[in-house]
Amino acid sequence: MMRIFCITMRKDVREPHSRISRVKPRKRILIAQTWWENRIFRGIAEYAKKQGWILDCRMQWNRQAVPSYWSGDGIIAFTAGNAVLEEFILGKNVPVVDLEDYHNRMPGVPKVIGNDRALGAMAAKHFLAQGFRHMIFVSQNGMRGPVTENRYAGFLQHAEKNNVSCRTMTLATLMGNLPDIPRPLGVFAAGDQLAIETIMLLKDQGVSVPFEVAVLGIDNSEIICECAEVPLSSIDCDFEKKGWLAAELLDQLMSGKAPPARVVVRASSDVIALPHAGAARVLQYLYTHCHEPLSLAQVCRRHGQSLRTIQDVFKKHAGRTLQEELIRLRLEKVESLMRENPEMKMDALALESGFGSRINLTRAFLKYRGMPPGKYCREKCQPTAS
Repeated sequence: MMRIFCITMRKDVREPHSRISRVKPRKRILIAQTWWENRIFRGIAEYAKKQGWILDCRMQWNRQAVPSYWSGDGIIAFTAGNAVLEEFILGKNVPVVDLEDYHNRMPGVPKVIGNDRALGAMAAKHFLAQGFRHMIFVSQNGMRGPVTENRYAGFLQHAEKNNVSCRTMTLATLMGNLPDIPRPLGVFAAGDQLAIETIMLLKDQGVSVPFEVAVLGIDNSEIICECAEVPLSSIDCDFEKKGWLAAELLDQLMSGKAPPARVVVRASSDVIALPHAGAARVLQYLYTHCHEPLSLAQVCRRHGQSLRTIQDVFKKHAGRTLQEELIRLRLEKVESLMRENPEMKMDALALESGFGSRINLTRAFLKYRGMPPGKYCREKCQPTAS
């Protein structure tokens, strides 16, 4: 059996011997975290590279082992109640930044904190923008811990402020009462894994996700979100930025707050809430067949509906025509193709997206994007350099 190994060579940052006396010592930073989130570490590492720091990451592999013999210049901590680790950190007499939001176990240590109420409110805003008037916050075993409690509080407050029905349930209660819950329904789950479990159980019950029930997670764990049975929409808490801010705060010895998050929209909640069952079926068909040559009248007849009725329902609840929605879906398809292959010819883009011809494609881009498709591709859809 032949084995192939890859060795990554990195530039030696040491100076020639003759210049050693002039080299400024590099700071040594300990990452003392009993909860490890790679995106937070990535943010710390990006800042550390800029500053030339040396990062001690040994606790990634053994999170309960306190590095007793460490000595250095600063610590970024998440202790989760590990009293031995906290005593060790405070005893080092170096600058410390704490990433733990709700516990003040190390008084006087500056923090980089999140705003879970704002994240909950963001979830409600997301569903409101899609037209949902019924919302549920789903937790695994009831409200456990301040993170879950504050996310629900923000979700509930923003929903009630907009006169929207909102309540909390465990996943088991939701499934047990599903036939009696009004739809379309927006479900905000306390975490991505719980959101995926919710989708699986809904699908097992024959519920259409996202057309009857839209599901939103939080944390944006990309691999599990994108590989779910229905790709999961999730709130991105911007952990990388939090890591960067922690490193920056350590470097500057000043307080700061975590940055705003954003909703990453994927298929599980990127949908318009339509209370008309026939209109929802027509829209679902458009979502999955928009890249094909379509007659809207034939699509409606296929689902036992009249085009006029569906047009009226859609205009009332979405604020645009069914034809405009079809164009929107096709434009998104074109943009996806452009990002995957910026060299793809216009004629091929038109055929793959359902526009049918270069002329139709160009007209749509000029009207809805304000520029020709070629210029749009060059300016908006080029791969980002890593």
